[in-house]
Amino acid sequence: MFTLTDDNGWVLSAFVRLSRFEFLIGGFILFWVGTIAAERAISVGPYIAVQGMVTAVQLVAQYANEHFDQEADALATNRTWFSGGSGALLTGRLPPHTALTAARISGGLAILFGVWATFIDVRLAVVGSIALVGSWFYSAPPIRLISRGWGELVAAMIVGGLVPLSGAIAAGQPDWPVLGSFLLPLVLANVAMLLALDAPDASSDLASGKLTLFVRLGEKSARAFHLSAVVGTIIAIGALAPWRAGWSTGLALVASVTLVTQVILLRGEVSARRANLLTMSAVASLVILALGLGVGALV
Repeated sequence: MFTLTDDNGWVLSAFVRLSRFEFLIGGFILFWVGTIAAERAISVGPYIAVQGMVTAVQLVAQYANEHFDQEADALATNRTWFSGGSGALLTGRLPPHTALTAARISGGLAILFGVWATFIDVRLAVVGSIALVGSWFYSAPPIRLISRGWGELVAAMIVGGLVPLSGAIAAGQPDWPVLGSFLLPLVLANVAMLLALDAPDASSDLASGKLTLFVRLGEKSARAFHLSAVVGTIIAIGALAPWRAGWSTGLALVASVTLVTQVILLRGEVSARRANLLTMSAVASLVILALGLGVGALV
């Protein structure tokens, strides 16, 4: 019989910390935004199947990153709520293989949900397969995209592109102009967010040989690239306005203020409290932008 002891409580707490479930919120919101860009409302069965696939793939990326980034995370001295890894494996409360096992179980769940989703629309099998492979090799060798300068771009395409696309296909026939007007700014905002999340760990990543896009570009060029992604997001919101309904563009432009906050915070030394503010504003900017696009389309 299982009883909750202090040791079990510590282990459970460490696993929750390892899982970083707060990152899943963005997946639910971006999936929902995709459903708005469809010609009919999503029904319960497709929602459970495809949202389940999306969430499982997210967990694959999360757990695989925790496992394969242990060396880099051990050197992180500027860990924030959203960067530098969870640090859960470094406490010794979880066996070193925990994250890898969790990634494999999540991958199995992603495949099961993906098979279910295939019966809804075969295109979801393609989208899910690309997302699953990209999420695994984001951190995993031998490809290890995050250390080749491609991780941020691939992740932005998956999170900002494939997740809303999955929602639109699951709901029914996508309204492609509307969906495209959502996807471009969301992908660009994802690029900006991921560069901002790279910044606090640039020194420790370099020391561990984890050559993220921020590290490869160097601080000055990375900031310029981040600024380009922010400006590109704002331009995309405005330029694609004719394809959106209601207040979508207006609310998205208001939400883009949080992107400007990122730029300001990234200009100074990214350490301590500033690093937390930067990463928090980076994640919040994507969520608020997605909500602006989605809620505005319903008004």
